Amino acid sequence: VSKPGLTGKQFEERFLTKNFRKANGIEDIEWIPLISEKPKGIDSTEMRNDLMEKIAEKIHELLCNIKYQHHRIVVTHGTDTLEQSAAYTSFALQGLNRPVVFTGAQIAPGVVNSDAVNNFGLAVQAADIAAGQVLVAFGEKIMRGVAVAKEDGIKTQLTFGSPHQHLVG
Repeated sequence: VSKPGLTGKQFEERFLTKNFRKANGIEDIEWIPLISEKPKGIDSTEMRNDLMEKIAEKIHELLCNIKYQHHRIVVTHGTDTLEQSAAYTSFALQGLNRPVVFTGAQIAPGVVNSDAVNNFGLAVQAADIAAGQVLVAFGEKIMRGVAVAKEDGIKTQLTFGSPHQHLVG
């Protein structure tokens, strides 16, 4: 779920270089829309509880599919409601056996000083340590999905924090 503009495949083709993929242990990426209301996703300001439920259901479906048994799941999401979706998914999918990591960007990919690629790389790395939990990887922090909260995020990398729990990474 990301702000409309780039599909996952377009993001991959434009910003995830061979060196980036090698450094982050990414051999192959399969972009699977979690919400298919619009082909390029929805703006996160349009997120509703029923859409969060669809995200959790689709992730559960992927986790139960033998085809994806060794895959990491990274969810790209707009920052307006990222923390709500991560918390919803954390509670909806208790008892996970594999990692689910949410991430987004304060500054869109392709814009000067964008944090999109760094946050995505952090999310992929977090998926290696996230065994059985939902995390948020953002602004050089890895936080539990149930404990993340938005901080003052005006043009800063430190948009989310975990005020009542220690960071995971």
